[in-house]
Amino acid sequence: MATPKTALSRGRILGANDRISLGHVGVGQRGRGLEFILSNLKDSKNVEIVGVCDLWKVNLERATTSVRGTYGHAPLSTQFLEELLNAKNIDAVIISTADFQHAPLLKLAAEAGKDFTPAARRKIYEAIRRALPKASRLKLGIMELKLTEVDRRIDERLKRLEQMKARVDGSAPEPVLRGTDVPVHVVAALARRQSTSEIVEDYPILTAEQVEAAVEYAKVYPRTGRPLPTRSLKRMLGDLAAAGVWDLESDCPPVEPQPIP
Repeated sequence: MATPKTALSRGRILGANDRISLGHVGVGQRGRGLEFILSNLKDSKNVEIVGVCDLWKVNLERATTSVRGTYGHAPLSTQFLEELLNAKNIDAVIISTADFQHAPLLKLAAEAGKDFTPAARRKIYEAIRRALPKASRLKLGIMELKLTEVDRRIDERLKRLEQMKARVDGSAPEPVLRGTDVPVHVVAALARRQSTSEIVEDYPILTAEQVEAAVEYAKVYPRTGRPLPTRSLKRMLGDLAAAGVWDLESDCPPVEPQPIP
């Protein structure tokens, strides 16, 4: 069961990042089929598994090796669900354990800030719309939503969004940070692998507040199309230099100037 990180609202679903980073809970025989499906979607849907969790070490080690081969990086590998749910880089969780474990695991995932599949969200939204206008609580099975708290968070989120939009110039074909020519989504993409201080170092014209605004804006208004680089050109060239790509072979004879005929 995939659980995209969104904001619950009474009529609005906020956007997500361009790339969806997944945690996979229960990576035994049932989970292998889902893992295969996801591996075929990693490019077309821009998803990746960044964490795996299973009580049985055999399953865990197999899944870790498989994810490393598919995505080119080692995932967070843990036997403890809490460790996976607390990972800040995980946007969504897939639960493929035994059926009787789904409800309690889903409850824990929701409490950790991971929400629900589109089908599950629709059921919740329908229940909210059917609720009385002054209802303060909504109970669905083992889950209980405090609607007053939901409304408060939505109001805070919308106010925050207005503050972020004030820092963005959306009149250009591609949104840029106001007062600069730096595209918002370029900065947001860099923030996936670079710290705010590194981005400001690469773009001295920017402030930390502008970087934060770019990230928040891109979450709500994601860019479509091919993914943008997550490392600046300056740092990619630095990585190549550190790897010795530009070093000349010491046994190469010097090249003498040749006259032009």
